[in-house]
Amino acid sequence: MKNEEIVKNYLFALLFLTGLTGTLLGQGFDVEPEPAAMHLTRVYHNIVALDDGRVVVVGGHTQGFQLTSTAEIYDPETDSWELHQTPHPHDNSGFAKLPDGRYMYFGGFSGVSGTGRTNTTTIYDPADDSFTSGPTMVHARASNNAVTLSDGRILIVGSWFVAGDDGESEVYDPTTATFTPVGIPYYNRSHAPVFPMADGGALLISGYNQGASVKYYNVVEFNGADHTFTEVQESIFDDGQQWFTQWSPNFRDVNEYRMSDGRFAILTYREYDWSNREYAIGLIDPVTKTIEKLELQSEIPDYTGSMFSWATQFNPVVDSENDIMYLFSTRTSDNMFQVRLITVDLQTGEVDIPEGSHSFGYIFSLSSNVWLNNKIFATGGSVAGDNFGLTDLCQSIVPTSTVSVEELSTFIPALYPNPVRQGGTLFLDLDDNAIRQWQVFDTSGRLVMEGDMNAATGQATLNIASLTSGLYLLSFHHSRGVGSVRFVVE
Repeated sequence: MKNEEIVKNYLFALLFLTGLTGTLLGQGFDVEPEPAAMHLTRVYHNIVALDDGRVVVVGGHTQGFQLTSTAEIYDPETDSWELHQTPHPHDNSGFAKLPDGRYMYFGGFSGVSGTGRTNTTTIYDPADDSFTSGPTMVHARASNNAVTLSDGRILIVGSWFVAGDDGESEVYDPTTATFTPVGIPYYNRSHAPVFPMADGGALLISGYNQGASVKYYNVVEFNGADHTFTEVQESIFDDGQQWFTQWSPNFRDVNEYRMSDGRFAILTYREYDWSNREYAIGLIDPVTKTIEKLELQSEIPDYTGSMFSWATQFNPVVDSENDIMYLFSTRTSDNMFQVRLITVDLQTGEVDIPEGSHSFGYIFSLSSNVWLNNKIFATGGSVAGDNFGLTDLCQSIVPTSTVSVEELSTFIPALYPNPVRQGGTLFLDLDDNAIRQWQVFDTSGRLVMEGDMNAATGQATLNIASLTSGLYLLSFHHSRGVGSVRFVVE
């Protein structure tokens, strides 16, 4: 038996013997009261946190894979969203910050269900919350990326389903409001992250071919002076393995991935057979133009290809001030979409993997997230893992260590009668509606009963006719993790 299994069994037995209550398995985060929902359901929308604390989401598509020419601005002071019209739809598009503080959005799909491409641009000005049409690009593109170079120009790369010169990258010069084609980045590709370098160039990493049937593993350097692309590495890390990263940076400002020392942190993976992934974190140095593989103290859980296994989502959030990367890990189990938050210290490589989980009631994938006021602010996403059933919900997620026994004391439900006679009924009553589900385990750790709390009354009734006499553990799930209390059947 592995050491961690021995420890878990010991803790489980300890709960029975002592009657302790508290967090048996934490989930890695607290969930604050749900923020106001957006006006529209959205997925594949861009998101940025402004200096004044507001959040702006632009474009994406809405229910039924329909385009939307809208943006929304969230004010945390009033917990409200303000809906704005945009001159163009920007579904799955790149964006970047202009030197004057405005934001520019480039292209996106032109039709429903992810079809077609546009060459239109939109400029957002935070000073007056205006959205105006910008100059058109040379090439129509979607599933692209954009980054502001050190000299203030913007490099736009990649597109979905393109061939030949249509896959050219281009550079936007804000001083002349013009686009200049700069060639193909070694291969035509889409969904490729791009990061600015200190010398005025950029590194382009990974990406897909036209139909996402082939992954590209190489690293390509863009020379900002002569507008050339050069392959500098065949894979992200120089270890002979095919490491890959993908496209979440096109939904957020690339600086969201910066560490306190100016490096960028990216999540990567390699597939060592058809259904298994190994994850790693790369640290990109914009001065030396090198990518270091962070030495992790423990492995980030891999993906085994099953919906019942934990899968690390490719939408990491970085706390730039404290050099922490947060990774959402999700799975489907017992008809519930479970979420936990993995924490990685980008300086030491320490990995905190919680054992517990939380359910938001939907699959919680494809959301656009941003680091805001020491919290993860998550917007929209899919309720079923596809592009058609979407949500307008938002979540305010506070990363946290395991909650202590004392902190959980207010979450202990009233459980009576205890002891209870065999064949009788147990009643749960609580004064906090954060508790959502309950489970009953016998002394061997076997699940023998489970159910949901009544959200309206904050109560539940347990018919224990199937339980034999003995000691049992009631485990209850709430927004801070998993608590427990024992009871006796006589």
